[in-house]
Amino acid sequence: MKVPFLLFVWLMGSYSGLLFAQADTEIYVLSLQVTDEQFSFGTPQNISNNLGYDNQPSFFDATTLLFSSTRNGQTDIALYSFKDETKSWLSSTFVGSEYSPLRIPEDQAISAIRLDTTGLQRLYRYPLSLEKPELVFEKAKIGYHVWVNSTQLLATVLVEDRMDLSLANTEEDTLVTVFQDVERSLNLIPNSSKVSFVQSKGEKSTVYAIDPSNGQIEKKIALDVPILDMYWLEENAFLYSAGSNIHLVDVATGETKLFYQSKQDRVKRITRILVSPDKTKLIFVGE
Repeated sequence: MKVPFLLFVWLMGSYSGLLFAQADTEIYVLSLQVTDEQFSFGTPQNISNNLGYDNQPSFFDATTLLFSSTRNGQTDIALYSFKDETKSWLSSTFVGSEYSPLRIPEDQAISAIRLDTTGLQRLYRYPLSLEKPELVFEKAKIGYHVWVNSTQLLATVLVEDRMDLSLANTEEDTLVTVFQDVERSLNLIPNSSKVSFVQSKGEKSTVYAIDPSNGQIEKKIALDVPILDMYWLEENAFLYSAGSNIHLVDVATGETKLFYQSKQDRVKRITRILVSPDKTKLIFVGE
């Protein structure tokens, strides 16, 4: 079902409504070992441990995790240090909340979607030095984004009752639509210059790849399951979540197998998946 306020639902990472989107979600991390194409896992650790919304994790560097986290009735950008096992804050916006934090390439700063209490929704830059945030792009309501380089990004943009995939250039202040009606998951594909995106029709999803340098789009694989969130484990294999399970898809063969099954009683649904750059940690968001 698609309704005009769906972007807010996407931003919160849930298909409930805005009133329910701040339900308790937590970020878990567990050790990951890969031996002869076999995977083993440690015990999940709740690193957010916070009432409210903790979601949308991404790595700033090998030892620092970014995510959106609720405090004082708003959602700010949090940083978690794996070295010190400590949580700190990068934003404190009293007139709004931040979502989808990502490191900007070649910059000691983070980009995030700021949703103001007035309903204004724009992409901002947040320096690690804690200087005043700067508006990065204001031509459209961006829901989700991924940086291609320091000035170019692919983003999902709200258009009527759907999200369209657009290529934006912050230096030239341009925005070009390249594909209509996509899901929220945008991911850099390892060992390539391409970015994947997903389109769903009913209970089926198709994963595509786009080359931002020339706009060429190729179909990677079609699956008879709905995919909201995915993550590339390697160039030809990705993970996606379904309920409390994570599945691994081999794009070359089309084979799908169970990768990880959550045994946390409190986790009813896994909604985000992430693997550390050195592939020693699995991170997921559990509802």
